[in-house]
Amino acid sequence: MSKQQLKEINHKKRIAEVVMILGGTFFIIGMLAMFRGVGSPHPGMPVESIFQVPLTLFFTGFALTGLGSFLFFKVKQDFRHTFIKNYFDELDHIAYTPKQGIKTVQGLSKETVLSSNFMEKTQFFKSFDLLEGHIDGIRFTSSDVWLQNRQSSGKSSTMVTIFLGRVFVFDFHKPLNGDVLVLEKYRPKNEARRFERVKLESIAFERTFNTYAKIPKTAFYILTPHFMERLMDLEKNHPGNIGLSFQDGKLTLAIHTNRRTFALRFLRPVDQGFLETIKQDIHIIEDLVHSLKLSDTVYV
Repeated sequence: MSKQQLKEINHKKRIAEVVMILGGTFFIIGMLAMFRGVGSPHPGMPVESIFQVPLTLFFTGFALTGLGSFLFFKVKQDFRHTFIKNYFDELDHIAYTPKQGIKTVQGLSKETVLSSNFMEKTQFFKSFDLLEGHIDGIRFTSSDVWLQNRQSSGKSSTMVTIFLGRVFVFDFHKPLNGDVLVLEKYRPKNEARRFERVKLESIAFERTFNTYAKIPKTAFYILTPHFMERLMDLEKNHPGNIGLSFQDGKLTLAIHTNRRTFALRFLRPVDQGFLETIKQDIHIIEDLVHSLKLSDTVYV
């Protein structure tokens, strides 16, 4: 992205943010003024006079907030569909499908995510910003996934995020006799609850990950010393709650980052540092294929 492009997108982003802030300010002032007018009306003053200015502020603020939100939404869409997509269009081995509109599932399906046997089933499921392609002959798909539950307390309710991060599904060419889970803070779900907890020789690995297997011997084939070392490096370079599932010729990896990978941040400028962060998230795919040697057909 050129300096001119950065300047242009930041200019549009600042306009949207200023409009939203002004709208929110007018909205709050108008609402407070209405409550104050109701609480302490001036004797003999017509009701319409008491509320004229507060109502004007209230509806002006409401309109500005809506306009600012729309402008910010447009900037986010332009950023995804123009700048991010252009980056991937230059790569012949990875295709990018940006988030569009308000559709909730535009990436990995709910069934694919839950089939990992460690991702939690929640009331609300969203997936977006799909990546798919091949690296060193390994096919992969990946998308942001957002899992939420609604929690009620009396008359109020809040949305609680259970997972927000990136989920990857890779081809796994090595022979696999029984499913294996390697989990940092997750717990086995569904039939995986009956898997046996496997104790490994690496104390450092055991402190970070819990391993469960349908057939314990399979876990020892997968988790060779080299593999565990690479996985520990991955955890250090990409901090977050990591979970892996090996089953049916597939490796599913989930990293809870608590952020949307390609989303612009409110009141945070788009600079080279922000773009480098996005590129690092993109290159995690290549890192995984190379560091975990997913293209090998034997365990090393």
